[in-house]
Amino acid sequence: MKRNKKRKHLLSNRFTIMIVPNSSKKVIKLSLPHWMSNILVSFFFILILALCSSIGYLFYQQSQIAHYTNIIEEQKAEIAALMKKNENYLAELTSLQDKTEEVINQLETLNHFKKMIYEKVNKSTNNTMQESLSKIEYYEYSPYESSGGMISYQGGGETFDFDEIAKNLKETVDSSKYKVDTEFKELKDLDQFIEEITPYLEAYPSILPAKGRITSEMGWRRNPFSSSRSEFHAGIDIAADIGTDVVATGNGTVIYAAYKNGYGYLVIIDHGFGIHTYYAHNSSLLVEEGDNVKRGDIIAKSGSTGYSTGPHVHYEIRLNNVPQDPLEYIINH
Repeated sequence: MKRNKKRKHLLSNRFTIMIVPNSSKKVIKLSLPHWMSNILVSFFFILILALCSSIGYLFYQQSQIAHYTNIIEEQKAEIAALMKKNENYLAELTSLQDKTEEVINQLETLNHFKKMIYEKVNKSTNNTMQESLSKIEYYEYSPYESSGGMISYQGGGETFDFDEIAKNLKETVDSSKYKVDTEFKELKDLDQFIEEITPYLEAYPSILPAKGRITSEMGWRRNPFSSSRSEFHAGIDIAADIGTDVVATGNGTVIYAAYKNGYGYLVIIDHGFGIHTYYAHNSSLLVEEGDNVKRGDIIAKSGSTGYSTGPHVHYEIRLNNVPQDPLEYIINH
């Protein structure tokens, strides 16, 4: 009796697991102590809990990945937009740089053009002119120099004042280019005018024919050979020692080179445009009729031939055979 009770007590403290196969094989029974069954149940519970936690964490990780993927995509889009803006700014800067280089090149050409024009005028008039080239202000930009943090990025966005800088730079470059273009056009017009007027300027009798003191100007005066009479002096007299160089006062052609009563040894130059110049009282002549001369060429040696009270050069300018005041033609005297 006691044995049966003990046996029943032992059987009630055990846990049986039955495995029933689909086939006709025998049912498999596993009889485990109750404490072991508790362990197995706890183990399966922990395993299920761990599995559920893993699945939950996996879902959480997937949601985080999706969230950060969206952030990355947004940042990519923002970076692409910034790169596009930077490309546009770079293109604008390149355009401004090209315009600036064009203005600088035009300024160099302009200054060269001015010098050329001054040289033409100086050569045509034999007058030393002081160059006073007007300077055009322009903004010189170099893309290789830093602007001191003109563009900065903060918190994923951009803050910059590039637009205002670029606008001011563009206005400066355009203004300088407009000034250069305007002055260049005016100089081209001036150069064309000088090309047309150069033959006249080269022929224009703009200098004194000899070095010396002017002793008598053009106009009415007392006759040096008869104090009781007045006469009209058609030119100017320049006191000069015998043998002083007498030069042509402008480009032209010699139309007379011989002795003439009253004038002594005389040279007459036809400068064209109705202008003739007379060089009288020379001691000797160095040119002949038909010779082409240029301003400054020596054409005679001063003397006192003809009606003369002493060594000097009598110089006349006639326009369409009407005497003109030589002092009004001379640029520097």
